[in-house]
Formats: sequence, C-alpha cells, structure tokens
Amino acid sequence: MAVVLEIAQLYPGPLAGRLLKEWGFRVVKVEPPGGDPLRRMSPTLYQWLNEGKEVVYLDLRLAEDRGRVLDLAKAARAVLTSFRRGAAERLGISYEAVKEVNSDVFYVALVGYRERDLPGHDINFAGLAGLIADKPTIPQCVDVASGLMAAFAVAAAVASGRRGYVEIPMENVAYMLNLLNFAALRDLGALPLDGRYPFYNVYKCASGLVALGAVEEKFWRRFCDVIGREDLKERMYDPTAVDEVRREVERRGCGELISAAERLEVPLSPVRDIVEASGRLPPLGELFGGRTQAGQRIKAHSPYEIMSRSDKELVEALNRQLNYELRNAYLYLSMAAYFDGLSLGGFAHFFKVQANEELKHALRFYNHLVERGWKVELYDIPKPKSGWGSVLEAVEDFYNAEVENTKRIWELVDLAKAKGDKATESFLKWFVDEQVEEEKLAAELLAKVKLAKDSPAALLTLDNLLAQRKE
Repeated sequence: MAVVLEIAQLYPGPLAGRLLKEWGFRVVKVEPPGGDPLRRMSPTLYQWLNEGKEVVYLDLRLAEDRGRVLDLAKAARAVLTSFRRGAAERLGISYEAVKEVNSDVFYVALVGYRERDLPGHDINFAGLAGLIADKPTIPQCVDVASGLMAAFAVAAAVASGRRGYVEIPMENVAYMLNLLNFAALRDLGALPLDGRYPFYNVYKCASGLVALGAVEEKFWRRFCDVIGREDLKERMYDPTAVDEVRREVERRGCGELISAAERLEVPLSPVRDIVEASGRLPPLGELFGGRTQAGQRIKAHSPYEIMSRSDKELVEALNRQLNYELRNAYLYLSMAAYFDGLSLGGFAHFFKVQANEELKHALRFYNHLVERGWKVELYDIPKPKSGWGSVLEAVEDFYNAEVENTKRIWELVDLAKAKGDKATESFLKWFVDEQVEEEKLAAELLAKVKLAKDSPAALLTLDNLLAQRKE
C-alpha cells in the first residue's frame, strides 16, 4: 500500500488525506503536541477528516522530532504539506529536506498565493477570484477544491510513477472554480448563469424555494409545460420573463412543482437551508470513497499498490499474526475471569483492557490485509487456559505471551524485508514500537507480583494500582 505522509492542519490538507485514505492509501498524519487546531475549532469536522489515519504527535521546532518526520518520509510514496513556503523551510520539512532522505518521493505543497508567502484563508482566495461580492459565501469552496486538487495530484503521481515537487496555490484553485464564468465573459461579455435569465434561477413557491437549472433548451421547454406557459418557450434568454416565471411558481406548492418536474425530467430541485441539509448528509464513506449502483463503497487499488503486492507466504504469515492477536485477546479475557473469581478486580480490569488492546491489534492486521486486496483467514481459536495455580503463574503466562509476540513481529519484519514489501515493512514498524511497550509492561507487572507474592497486603495494594489503568 502506498504511504502518504500528511503534514497538514485544518481543512484542505487533511481533506486530501482523508480522500486518499478512502481510496486505498495508508495515511500517516503529523500533528503538533497539542493536536491539530481543528480538534478544538470543530471536533466533528476533525473526526470526519482524520478518521482512519495514523496520527503521530511531533514538535517540528525540535531537532529530534524533525528527524522523526524525515524518518517517516523515508517510507512515504508522497508527502502532503500545507505550510507556507518559508515555514516549511524553517521547520526542516521542505521538499529539499525530504528529497535528501527519499529521492523518489512526490511532494505536494498546498500554499496560499502564487507569488506571495503570506497567510490566507478561503475568503481571501475567493475574493481574489471573483467568487464573492459583498459578504462571505457559506461553503468553503476553495478549501474543498484545494483538498480535491491535492488528492488528485498524489493519486495521479502514484499511478504514473511521478516524483518531484508540485505546488498548489489556493489562489489558483479559486480561479479554477470560476473558469466557466471567465470564459463566458470573453465569449459573451456577460454571465448567463448569474440569475438574469429565467432558465437558471431560484424561485419562491408556496411552501419554500426551488432551484431551476434548465440550461439545455429541451429542459427549459419542458419546464414551461410544467408551469403551463407554452408561450414562454421562446423566451429562454429574455430577462423580462423572470418575473413572469416567478408569479407562476409562487402560486404553486413546491411538492407539486417538483413532482411534475420529475415526471418530465426537468432539473428542478428544492432549496434546503443548512439545517435541513445537515439532516440529510450522506454517509461519509460515500462522500469520500464513492459508491456503486447498489450503494456499496468502491474499493480501488492504485497501480503502485498492486505492483507492491507480495506472495502467498507473506499473506499467510500476516493472517497467522492476526489470529495470534485474537488468541491472546481470548487468553487475557480468560485471565480477567480468573482474577474476578479471586475478587482481584484491579487485576481483572487490567487484563480486560489488555484483551481489548489485542483486539485492536488484530483489527490493524485485518485492515492491512483488506486494503492490500488480500484474503483474510480466521482460524479456529483453541479454548484458552482458564485456571492458574497462583497470581504469579498467570502473570508469567502473560509475560511469556508478549515475549512470543515480539518474536513473531520481528519474524514478520524479516519476511517483509526478504519479499521486498516496503508497505508491509512500514506497517509493521508500529507493532515493533508497540511490542517494546507491551513487553516492558508485562515485565514490570511480573516483577511487582514477584515482590508481592508473599504479602497479601502488597498484592491488594498492587490490585488497587492496576484498577487505575486507563482503557
């Protein structure tokens, strides 16, 4: 799977990353220690844009953390940033810096202006490109279009094997949004879709508003049939006909008009306010990842991803590890039941949390297999051990299971390297780091239990301590 390193905050960059995630890329997002500011500004939008990404918290002002970013860039097929040019250079994440560690990378820089290195937001770029008049527009069109453009650039580069640096000024994107109108000014000296003509307008009906988009003459003629005004069919480009259409429409109910328009296949739709539209928001998977005729999400693989697929041996090894994680979850849940039976609720809570961790690990392997287009195999899980001679014996089994897991992860890393599967090797790096923590956790618990084994009071103190483990 192609890896995209996203070093971006707020809206356009993270939107591009989410789109790429939905279309088969693995996206690793770098956030400052306090998190992306969007977390505080809009927790909902933050979740929508960043769900499914792997988030790493790094302070780019620190040399050590800048080094970690460059380490991440080594495994990336593409890097996506949304810093001003000077800031990217100052923070050590410019294309020149990344190219030093990964000469094959494709680097997309979302910047504000074409020639100036100044801050800016959607309203600034929209204003430059003639998208607004005397007040801000409600949708942040430039932000969204910039995210789409950045995602397209990455996907196209990966598909074609391109590398190097591409800059996407949001100012340019804003101009692109108005291309049709710029062309109309040159060709006609006027804007035919600005509401001056009756065929493209918003009209008030008895119970609300409707939008008419009868750009083609056949649709305009059908609309005249809907409102019973055959005499207007030849007045499609007559500005004075707007008021006549308005009077006809406001006498009718919106439902009546829309039903008649649907029967005659006229492009007429209700105009919803933002609250009503919010209640009809499609599933996010559809918004970001597309849908089939049956309403199912499309799973697409880029040529880069397909070319990087390894052989059956690696797939089988990944499936074995997935099932081993499930086996450990089963074992740790059994340990929790054992400790609940001893009235050691703190130990029981500790192992319930640990069982849940193993389930999450299993899901990571599951998702990796699915995203690569490989088959997931779930095996029979043998009945776990359900009784132990002592607290120490149970914790020793926990420690041994984690030591074995570390060994298995390293064997997987070696296999991925031998197969030349960079995507799986990069995927496993998280587990290498995780197992260091897991094995340390098990070793520390084992040491404490050994110290407390002959002291019921010490064991109860440890039990109270384990009850505080966060889920």
